[in-house]
Amino acid sequence: MEATSEAPSQTVLDAAPPARGCAGQATCRYLYASRLAPRQPVTVVGALLTQARERNRQLGLTGALLFDGEHFVQLLEGPGEVVDALARRIEADARHAGVAVFLHAADARPPLFDGWSGGWAEPEALQDFLALERSDTTRLLDAFKKLVEGSDMQ
Repeated sequence: MEATSEAPSQTVLDAAPPARGCAGQATCRYLYASRLAPRQPVTVVGALLTQARERNRQLGLTGALLFDGEHFVQLLEGPGEVVDALARRIEADARHAGVAVFLHAADARPPLFDGWSGGWAEPEALQDFLALERSDTTRLLDAFKKLVEGSDMQ
């Protein structure tokens, strides 16, 4: 698992998180990036995808998870309390390291995705996404949707 460009992901993944939380809100978006934790085999990702696909369907969440062999980027959309609880769970998960939250806020716009999916992203494409300015959430969400559309999804 060799990163193609360590500097951008290190900068982004080590940056301070924005204000967050969606308690009491009907719709919430949570967009984050992380690295596969040290000493975690890449084989855990298949189990993680299977578990997330079922759990997110049951919880009524939409979004997508991308993995490039080292980095995760995921968008979750759904009820505020559900997204908040899952965000806490992800941030405490030993399979993730360096969780960087790009967005964790209520959003009245319609979901970007009809369901939830996961898949493989080209490392260069994921690095380009990680290098984007975080303050423009509309641009981040648009870029994430394009990244998903160009990825191998299930």
